Amino acid sequence: MMLHMESNDNGFTNLWSTSQQLDCGTLYVNPNLADDLFFNKLTNITCINDEMIEKSIFIFKKNNSRPYLYSLNNENLDKILTKKGFILHDIQFALVKKNEKTVTKNHEKHQK
Repeated sequence: MMLHMESNDNGFTNLWSTSQQLDCGTLYVNPNLADDLFFNKLTNITCINDEMIEKSIFIFKKNNSRPYLYSLNNENLDKILTKKGFILHDIQFALVKKNEKTVTKNHEKHQK
């Protein structure tokens, strides 16, 4: 479920931002919306790579954008980002109905 939501989120962001694949993450930047965390972010982070984090910060600054990094329950990454001066800005919650399996089966039927 979470992968599906992330895919939708990134697909929408890609409509408004320029994306760049980094070593183990995807960087989205939109200088016209420089302070918007939705359209300027490093996400899809699959490994902890200090060089990639520094590169993303450089690209954000070059585009006059505030650096936002999306961390999905990765304590090690969170610790590294805290040491680099990042602060927790927001938490995203995904809510699902208890009968999610029924909803998913019905959704799959309509997709065929």
